[in-house]
Amino acid sequence: MKIAKGLAWFGFVVISGMIVYGFIYGNFILEASILMDFVWGKVALVDLYISFFIIYSWIWYREKERLWKVTWFILILILGSYAMCLYILIALYRCDNDVKKFLLGNNQ
Repeated sequence: MKIAKGLAWFGFVVISGMIVYGFIYGNFILEASILMDFVWGKVALVDLYISFFIIYSWIWYREKERLWKVTWFILILILGSYAMCLYILIALYRCDNDVKKFLLGNNQ
C-alpha cells in the first residue's frame, strides 16, 4: 500500500502542478479548440474519457451513497485525473492497508 500511496501522491502533485502551469501560461479556450482540430487531439480526448469511465465504474461500485457517486462523477468530469488521484488517495488512507477493502469499499 505504501507504493500505491506514493504513486497516487506523485500523480496528484504532478497533475496539480500542470493545472497551475496551464492556467498561468496557457489559454484553455483557444488551445483546446486548436487541439480538437487535430486527429490526435480527438484520440487523446477519447482516451481520457475511457479512463474516466473505467475509474468511475470502480468508484460507482465502491460507494454506497448515491450522493457520493454523483459527486465523484461530476468532480471527475470537471477535474479529470486530479479528482481520480484524490479519490484513490482517500480510498488508500481509509482502507487500513487492506487490499480487499481498498478495491471493494463498502461492498465486501
